[in-house]
Amino acid sequence: METKEIIEKILQDYRVCEETVEQPTFLEIIGKTRREDYITDLLVYALKTDPVILERLVQKFYSESEDFCDIIIKEIVSQKYMEEEGRADIFIIAETGQGNRCVVIIENKTDTVEHSNQTTKYARWAESHYSAYQKYLFFLKPDYNQGKVADKQYKNVNYSQLAPLLGESRNVYIADLKRHIEKYLTEKEIKFMEYDKLVLENYNKLKTILDEVERKFKNGRSELINKLKGDGTNGIIGFQGGTWKGKDSAKEDEIILWETDSKKTFHFFKKGWYREDKANRENEYYFYAEIKFIDNSNIVCQKTVRTKRKQENKNIKDFLKRKGIEKTPEQFDSWDYTILSGCPFKSEKEFYSLDWWQELREFAIINLNHYLHELDALTKEFFEWDKNQQ
Repeated sequence: METKEIIEKILQDYRVCEETVEQPTFLEIIGKTRREDYITDLLVYALKTDPVILERLVQKFYSESEDFCDIIIKEIVSQKYMEEEGRADIFIIAETGQGNRCVVIIENKTDTVEHSNQTTKYARWAESHYSAYQKYLFFLKPDYNQGKVADKQYKNVNYSQLAPLLGESRNVYIADLKRHIEKYLTEKEIKFMEYDKLVLENYNKLKTILDEVERKFKNGRSELINKLKGDGTNGIIGFQGGTWKGKDSAKEDEIILWETDSKKTFHFFKKGWYREDKANRENEYYFYAEIKFIDNSNIVCQKTVRTKRKQENKNIKDFLKRKGIEKTPEQFDSWDYTILSGCPFKSEKEFYSLDWWQELREFAIINLNHYLHELDALTKEFFEWDKNQQ
């Protein structure tokens, strides 16, 4: 198969696979994929909503308890306080259809292991407070967690064993929990798609092609920036070769350029737009215009302000709100930043052709000069307003 055919086949198969990607689970959406406490709370909800799940669990791991059915859950809580013994993840008091009373304790571990003989302490507390009750004790963990349970009274349960016990529930929350468990907390065979195999078989050839393309585009970006550093009619107005390191010695109206380490984002600003506070570096911020290569085909020019901390600067936020500019939810490393305005580059010219690069250059010159001019007025207004707030 020729290189062109290989690439076309990989892209075609990848697009098909991408269209069939599963919807994210609730815990994925909120960024708590393996958070023990969140998973525990969802398990409590599932057991409380559908007690049959608890019946299946006990019947599977306690063979002598096949008559454990028609149960009524009297109490179910997460983080059960057991005085000086600690807190059990899930604690249940239930009664079977035969009138037998029981206590169920589930110790849930996702990415942690048992410490301080927790299981023994919980079992001891349950025995001292519910001596007449039957005890069912479980140590629940993902298939990949090699942690051992200290107390041998507990039944080891892997999530791959728990998932089928949740059944095919019509309850959307229980069904979502089961899907999450199967996706993240069980061992699965690594499945290679057809396009994966093609990539692996042709890895060196494809990597060489990608490296060469990236090298050409990196050179193209460098050439573009060099042309933007031209005189006022053909490049950035006011640019005289100022750099990030030399910003302190730059002239007041001189435009300074800072190239990020990735060489994909380029900031243009004046030293007066950068505020330093050597006593408290958290108060540093600066305004700038930029051209940003989000990827090699997604390019934007933007007018931006950054604060050198993850928390936003209250005065900047209040000032921008007065101007009708709302905070954008963006962060970069330890900086919090707001895009004041921006526009994407669009071209009908052949991708990466000389005409395409020329159009990109004209787009960058027009927009960056426009944003720099606007920032002159905006920063002057902000610094005057900020001074009056003190």
